[in-house]
Amino acid sequence: MHELEAILRVALERVEPGALVCAWLRSVDWPTEMTLLALGKSAVPMALAAKRGLGNKIVDEVVIAPQIPDSSPLGWMSSSHPRISELSAEAATLLIDQSRAARGPCLALMSGGGSALAALPVSSITLAEKARCLELVYAGGATIGELNVVRKHLSQVKGGRLAQVCQWPMTTLVLSDVPGDSLHSVASGPTLPDPSTYRQALAIVRQIAKSSGEAIPHSVLAHLERGTRGLIGETPKQIRDTDVSELLAGIDAVARAAVKVAEERNVAGVQLIPDVLQGSVDHLMRSLLPLVAKPGLWIGAGEATIKLPANLDLQKARGGRAQHLALLLAGEIQGNASVQILVAGTDGIDGSSDAAGAIVDGNSFTRMMQCGVDPVESLERFESARALASIDAQIVLGPTAVNHADIVMIAVRDS
Repeated sequence: MHELEAILRVALERVEPGALVCAWLRSVDWPTEMTLLALGKSAVPMALAAKRGLGNKIVDEVVIAPQIPDSSPLGWMSSSHPRISELSAEAATLLIDQSRAARGPCLALMSGGGSALAALPVSSITLAEKARCLELVYAGGATIGELNVVRKHLSQVKGGRLAQVCQWPMTTLVLSDVPGDSLHSVASGPTLPDPSTYRQALAIVRQIAKSSGEAIPHSVLAHLERGTRGLIGETPKQIRDTDVSELLAGIDAVARAAVKVAEERNVAGVQLIPDVLQGSVDHLMRSLLPLVAKPGLWIGAGEATIKLPANLDLQKARGGRAQHLALLLAGEIQGNASVQILVAGTDGIDGSSDAAGAIVDGNSFTRMMQCGVDPVESLERFESARALASIDAQIVLGPTAVNHADIVMIAVRDS
């Protein structure tokens, strides 16, 4: 196993979601009757930890995750990710019904991925219309923050709507996968107040429509326009006096753990990249390039955005933002024998492939071409996964139940 991958695997073990929940629960005197709500890629280990810590104090529970264990209790369900489906609507309805029917204070455990796992559009918009709108916004290169603004204003559950139907105090514990660690952005903030507005959501979808030439569904535009005129109530803007929210781990949790692991292994010159990595994959690639001239091991966290062409067949494209960025960087370090780069999704999944990411070096492009694969053409077709698989450069982790966006490691030997 490559040393960079080994460091990543140990770092993932050190930010195990259940351990973070257990540690926090020990600091609070919890009531005797509670409702547990868990949503996201880390929902299962978070919920299991809460059940261990609170025992029979939990009288009702809903847990929504990409996969749940066999023989899970009533109220646990697997849902859709990354695209929304009827399962997403069913999951959102389950959360709303349980929040409304809670028999005591609620403990809400939120992690990344929840936006797709639980999605119920407002009554004037169909699920297919909402999915189409979000697909266009994502393909248009919107940031995760912009995407969440739109999601919240088309939803019955996001942007604080879930807490709005609950009459009991709500404690929200969050594992962040978003730049800035804004709690209200993780899973689109179902239980937290939302600072964004209908006006902002409308401006985002209009800009995407203008730049892409694609039509946003009429029902979506009509709903957002009604919201800007005050004909529909805004998302909740203030936290209730009885509610509490806490960040358990930020977007750079895995990167910080990786720094410690590398130091323990006596890797020379380990440095945490101080700023969260964000922006388009091309911008991010350019911002990282200066580091390849600086000896050491540079480790950072963040999330790139990719603007996809309108005519791209998403069913044929294979890869995701991590592998696309890795392949871009491989092209920039061609012939440089002193550099190795890892880019991977900490959740173990990157876009439409089974890989989490990849490790590339100065010889990767040459080896791909020797295998009959044109890496430049692969980038143009958004087929990074196939190109990287041709030289066994992919990192395959499987779902990790950890979700702190992507991690980048740049190892530069002193030449």
